Amino acid sequence: MDNALRDTLDSGIDKGKASSKRNRWLVLGLVFSVFVVLFLVVGCAPKAASPPSSTEEDEDPIVVDVVWSEASDCVSCHLTEAKSSTDSSYGCYVHFQEGESCLSCHTNAGSALVKVHEGYATGKVPTQLTKTKDSMNEALCLTSGCHVKSDNIEATKDSTVLTDLSGRVQNPHDLPVHSDHTNMINCLSCHVMHQPLQLEVSARLVCIGCHHQNEFECFTCHESADGPE
Repeated sequence: MDNALRDTLDSGIDKGKASSKRNRWLVLGLVFSVFVVLFLVVGCAPKAASPPSSTEEDEDPIVVDVVWSEASDCVSCHLTEAKSSTDSSYGCYVHFQEGESCLSCHTNAGSALVKVHEGYATGKVPTQLTKTKDSMNEALCLTSGCHVKSDNIEATKDSTVLTDLSGRVQNPHDLPVHSDHTNMINCLSCHVMHQPLQLEVSARLVCIGCHHQNEFECFTCHESADGPE
């Protein structure tokens, strides 16, 4: 093969390579252009409005002043307390099973309930409710024909719930006469109505509140140089 023919073939091969390279670049450019167009179309297309987030504040509810009366529906506001009337782990449950209602215990003695509802409007019920001490007391439990003290003492005469570290057993309904017992402890101290607390637990907590060494006999903990305080 002479030199002229060789040069012609080499030139043809070089041109073929250059043409193939140009074709590859053209294909890559075309693919890139398609992606750009698709991105612009999708990005600029109108979108449906997103639904409001669940965390957004709702419109303010209508506020209505509350005027309490004995015909008021307590459950409509006091949802937490209402649960205790249907759950057997609450002290209140037993009373409702006997046909009692909120007003059986929460009486309006001295207009107590009227007073605590004055100035209140519908909305969020306070976590800490105002206690109506004028209507909720031991006298209500013992003189309403519901409970009799002597019957209570007889019912728990063999109870060992209140047993101290020395083995002393105390009848929870027949506590020794003492000013602290009289002034600080009543039926509701142990019989918690609206909390799922076991009676045995709440009774022991009341005693340990003062007898913190779990010794029921007085003058066994605090001594002075002159003897027991």
